[in-house]
Amino acid sequence: VSLPDGTSVMIGVASSLDVAQAFGTSHRDVRLTGAAYFDVVHDDRLPFKVRTAHGVAEDLGTRFSVRAYEGEPATEVAVAEGEVALGAVEHAGAGQSAAPVVLRARDVGSLGASGMVALTRNTDVSGHLAWTSGRLVFEDAPLADVAVELSRWYDLDIRIPDEKLAAAPLTAAFKDETASQTLTFVASALDAQVHQEGRVVTLTPRRR
Repeated sequence: VSLPDGTSVMIGVASSLDVAQAFGTSHRDVRLTGAAYFDVVHDDRLPFKVRTAHGVAEDLGTRFSVRAYEGEPATEVAVAEGEVALGAVEHAGAGQSAAPVVLRARDVGSLGASGMVALTRNTDVSGHLAWTSGRLVFEDAPLADVAVELSRWYDLDIRIPDEKLAAAPLTAAFKDETASQTLTFVASALDAQVHQEGRVVTLTPRRR
């Protein structure tokens, strides 16, 4: 999506970006639910701000991704280039909140309901940005978290009733695989079996 100020946005699966009619006149604020990647045209006069349920990511001249899906405990920002200021949601009359934290290239910040930012400096952000090139990357991710991502990606309802299987870690990368190919790989890697009825997919431990 190209915004009126020249900023370009790539919006992730199961995501929405709200842009007010006044965008570019009195402010450049957008509201995100889900995931998006921003290539911002910098303007000191009207800073570009991405608002989520937990906080605000303010452009300081940069390219960055923001992840803030409903039901997830934090807003995550990964910076590809430049700088981003990440801080808590501004509440009128709520008093002083912690000052925003400045993230630079190769930094990842996570902002939860507490208003505090957990920061990882100078890390490999390629996994966080992989979806922008049509890839999903998981590194020692619990299968329950993988299932949430695959459900969004393939528009499925993936269920894992077995707690031990749900906690099993998976390291994998997917790009052009179909849903069936991906699920078959996941099941094989974790010694599980797949049962599908329409959109509902159930993963269970393989019977011995």
